[in-house]
Amino acid sequence: MIELLVVIAIIAVLMSILLPALNRAKTQAKAVICLSYLHQWGLAVSMYAHDNKSTFPSGSGGSTGGWAWMEMLRPYYKDDRILMCPMATKVVNDYDYAAGGTFHVWNPGTVDEPLYGSYGLNGWLSRPEPGQTSVFARPSKDNWGTVAAKEAARVPMILDAGMWDSWPQRIDQPPEYENHEVIHGVLNNEIRRFCIPRHNGAISSAFLDFSARKVGLKELWDLWWHRNYDLTIPPPSPWPDWMMQYPDN
Repeated sequence: MIELLVVIAIIAVLMSILLPALNRAKTQAKAVICLSYLHQWGLAVSMYAHDNKSTFPSGSGGSTGGWAWMEMLRPYYKDDRILMCPMATKVVNDYDYAAGGTFHVWNPGTVDEPLYGSYGLNGWLSRPEPGQTSVFARPSKDNWGTVAAKEAARVPMILDAGMWDSWPQRIDQPPEYENHEVIHGVLNNEIRRFCIPRHNGAISSAFLDFSARKVGLKELWDLWWHRNYDLTIPPPSPWPDWMMQYPDN
């Protein structure tokens, strides 16, 4: 009996040592898969742009409004798994609370037209229609509208997000607390839709040069979101307590 108890104790100790390492490995594997999904989104945009004179999908077309970019890219991807980061598994089913969060999938669709995902578009990329002065109440003069932008590697395209699109500004303030809920319909501090610690203080992003990499949460303010994004404006200071543990860039 004593020998059996010793063996059980040894197994328990080994499990306590191995389980955290296995959980970390599992989390890292999901982050790699997420990056591969973002890379596939980049390829989809690349093919769309090739067929549409280097332009980006319109931000005002389609029957679904803000998430029309997913409709327009639909011919260029077939695997619905790329709609969701492996870390986001909980689907929001109530339309009134369609926005997601760190580990939630947004779901603004209807019974007749189900839509869901855990990635969001940089809304400043949307192509304005001829004569259109604003896209979803934002000035269209700031929109890229094309994939042929200078320093495309600095321009975020599709990212881990709590909503289907967002129009960040340098003056946006970070969430006051970790794992905040993204509020549907709020049009200020929109960078919060991307500022979710989905991958240990970072998110995954595809960029306008069709590359994909991890982006630290504080780095979000240093990306080139739109044509007139003013990097001379100081970033938020001080950062909220929950973000202080993460590196500055």
